[in-house]
Amino acid sequence: TMVLDPDLDIGAGKLIKVGPVYEVKAGDTLANVAGQFSTTVKKLLSVNPHLLAAPEAEIEAGEEMCILACTNQPAPSMSYKWAY
Repeated sequence: TMVLDPDLDIGAGKLIKVGPVYEVKAGDTLANVAGQFSTTVKKLLSVNPHLLAAPEAEIEAGEEMCILACTNQPAPSMSYKWAY
């Protein structure tokens, strides 16, 4: 659900998605999902409090989770030239 009016009163316990949604695949862990999206396990847990905190534990396939990338690191697809 997209919130179009920031002054809208959202009831307690209502699920709000704060970023892109990823559907967990079989064998995914918090650590490998974090690596795939250039974020951290801590960031994933901060926006997905329903997930278990064990980074290497498998997440249930089909579960949806919000993904927020860390902004202090460049995306892996970016290339840089070094001047010497």
